[in-house]
Amino acid sequence: MARDPRRVLKLDFDTVIPGHGAVTTKAGLLAHRNKVAAIRDRVSGMLHDGESKDKISQVLLQQFDWKPINMRGVDGMMAELAAR
Repeated sequence: MARDPRRVLKLDFDTVIPGHGAVTTKAGLLAHRNKVAAIRDRVSGMLHDGESKDKISQVLLQQFDWKPINMRGVDGMMAELAAR
């Protein structure tokens, strides 16, 4: 059974202490979730349109300020989304 990531937003809390990154708020968590969803949707569309890894990486950097430590992050995301 798939887990619903929106369930955590129904909980009553103010502070989020993530495993990586800065301490944030519930609003910050929602903003991050929305950014990840936007990245997923944009990359999915680009894969569907046959865009190259270089073009996808460029959009991730310019549009989302996403800087993976190495390109394996882009490779993994592309592989996962292509399998859907």
